[in-house]
Amino acid sequence: MNLATEPWIPVLQLNGKPDLASLQDVFMKGREYADFAVRPHERIALMRLLICIAQAVLDGPANIDEWDNAPQRLPDAAVRYLNDWEGSFNLFHPECPFLQIAKLEKPQEGKQSKNKKDNSLNPVSKLDFALASQNNSTLFDHGANSTSPRLFQPEWLALNLLTFLNFSSSGRIGVALWNGVESAGEGASSAAPCLKNLMLHTFVRRGSLLTTICANLLTKKQISTYLKPCIWGRPLWEEFPTLPDDQHAIVNATQTYLGRLVPLSRWIKIDPRGEEMILANGFTFSSHRDFPAECSATEYVDKKTTARKLLSVSDKSIWRQLPAILVKYANDRQGRSPLYLENQDGSASYDIWVGGLSWNSKGGYLDMAESVLKILPTLQTDAGWAAYEKEVLIAEKRGKQLKSAVREYHKHINGELGKVDQEQNKKRKADLEKKLQAIAISTAMRSYWTSVEKLRYLLLDYVDAIGTTTDAVKITKSAWQKAVNRAIRDSYDLACGKATPRQMRAFALGLSLLFKEPSVNDEAIDSEIEETKG
Repeated sequence: MNLATEPWIPVLQLNGKPDLASLQDVFMKGREYADFAVRPHERIALMRLLICIAQAVLDGPANIDEWDNAPQRLPDAAVRYLNDWEGSFNLFHPECPFLQIAKLEKPQEGKQSKNKKDNSLNPVSKLDFALASQNNSTLFDHGANSTSPRLFQPEWLALNLLTFLNFSSSGRIGVALWNGVESAGEGASSAAPCLKNLMLHTFVRRGSLLTTICANLLTKKQISTYLKPCIWGRPLWEEFPTLPDDQHAIVNATQTYLGRLVPLSRWIKIDPRGEEMILANGFTFSSHRDFPAECSATEYVDKKTTARKLLSVSDKSIWRQLPAILVKYANDRQGRSPLYLENQDGSASYDIWVGGLSWNSKGGYLDMAESVLKILPTLQTDAGWAAYEKEVLIAEKRGKQLKSAVREYHKHINGELGKVDQEQNKKRKADLEKKLQAIAISTAMRSYWTSVEKLRYLLLDYVDAIGTTTDAVKITKSAWQKAVNRAIRDSYDLACGKATPRQMRAFALGLSLLFKEPSVNDEAIDSEIEETKG
């Protein structure tokens, strides 16, 4: 299975029809493919691989002029490059299998000096976080209950191997031997680069795969400026470690821009039958505190601790975090937007894809998040960015008011459950009241944020009007704010009934908290917006 020439990447044609493409297809026929047809973490891993190949093919671009010409130069140059390195992209090559250690072995019986139990041999299903594997159970994966081993196609193995190396979590892992040397960590492992801090990844998205890849290329000048002390480096397959102590190759793989894009975070050797694999800890990748953050990550400064952190996957909708992603456009803020946004034309609209994985050490992989957001030219100005941030902040404060109003409502209807005498029954009553309040708050908040997200187009209309006329700004701003107020009232009505006199009184008391004007320090923002009006 040669990944350079044989199809394995799930893509969508321009007409929406699903297809599989080889690496050569992506570069040669990239204008015929609209997008990937993959899950969020798979997209991130594929984008990093294709960006790495493209940057290696061009040995740059060196500057913004070469960046502009990349779509014309890349297709033919990429085919020549992939032909030259074709052997490195063979999934089951006997000497240099793609992203695997050919000489990786299990420890000999009775010689597991650092592990009490050898667990280096794993089913390949472990490569897919959504599948059940060993003691990792999932709700809908019934294939794990089969008595016969599960076999997977080479296309599946290639995609999930690449993704696993980007997103493997920390925890206990088997110990394996490479040329007689045990893997590091004594059975423990650290998180792969793309999962650290549960970071959100951001890429520019264009109308075709080829133009999307080219839009996310970085110049050598950018790398030398923003990623100190990181150097350009070489892709992993060009300088693959020949031994576990090959320091020069390891430094390239872990401390250079191109080397880190396709990380060797685990030592793996897959059985060609597609059933089992040897799995052990790989090379360690420093966190953003000791090393520049991944180019797709967003850095921000915590207001309380002043520490630099990475924007992460959370319960908060991604569109509400857009001001942090676009922080480079605000002069009075610190932080760093994803580097892939640096070369975009500020006078034109473009789309960004934002996504990542949510994970915890106790429950494993929890969820995936992704969103496609349109970046308007006005959002790329200080005034537009500030207006968007302000309105999101107000919407969040409205959400807190909704929660307080529902809580107030329930404080005044608790008597509906009746009076009880025994202490045990009082405790049961209090627990029931808390549960009912929690359900009501959850119902209201879910309804509110679902409604507000559907109304986001009104917020964009307001932001887009900035810089035009005063009337246009007032009309669009009023339409957005009225729609938010309707959403908060509808959500309150949904969660809080008023069928009985007690409920009607509680409803009125909660309603009094619902529309208090939220306090926002916005004088500077409004002044800045006013100056841009025509």
